[in-house]
Amino acid sequence: MFLMAARVAPAADFPHQIVTSGLGYFPVAVRLRNGDVLAVIRGGAAHIGVKGRLDLVRSTDGGKTWSPPWTAIDGSLDDRNPAIGQLKDGAIVLAYAVAGNYDETGLHFKGGRTDRLFDGVYLTYSRDNGRTWSKSVRDPVIHKFYDAQGLVSPYGKIVQLPDGTAHLCAAGLAQGAPPTPRVSLDRQFSSRAPACPLTLRNSPLGSGP
Repeated sequence: MFLMAARVAPAADFPHQIVTSGLGYFPVAVRLRNGDVLAVIRGGAAHIGVKGRLDLVRSTDGGKTWSPPWTAIDGSLDDRNPAIGQLKDGAIVLAYAVAGNYDETGLHFKGGRTDRLFDGVYLTYSRDNGRTWSKSVRDPVIHKFYDAQGLVSPYGKIVQLPDGTAHLCAAGLAQGAPPTPRVSLDRQFSSRAPACPLTLRNSPLGSGP
């Protein structure tokens, strides 16, 4: 109804391109200052798997066509659940979680939900529009808050406000708690000073990661 009223063609009329098959979970896209659209997606594994990594794809024509995926983050454990944004100084910041405690197959977590290990939130930066990335660093403020308390994962877009503060939203699940409610936080940081104040608020965000 809305598409017809706005004289926008139905989705089926737009060109489609498969950029990955069987993967691509947790996509987050951001339009860069140079006009490119950069999207981070999950590669290496399906929804759960120790071989999970973070891949990037790029569109230079507003999303009509996309590059093949290339890998940004691929550690020894499950790199997952990304958030991404571009700061005013042009730096792109990518945040993600690292999950561990998989069984021998690498396809299942050991034990129950409370036995999963999420080793904080890691940050990495790119100053060449996503082609190369700095060494990832675990955010000390978020880690201190969640250490031994439960699971935490960033998600969505990182947005910088006019005053220069950048906000990262992350979802947490306390150990032994039901899947809801979760805790949402706005992590304030910049590419020059990643350890800045933290604001917490309760938010019913659905089931855990």
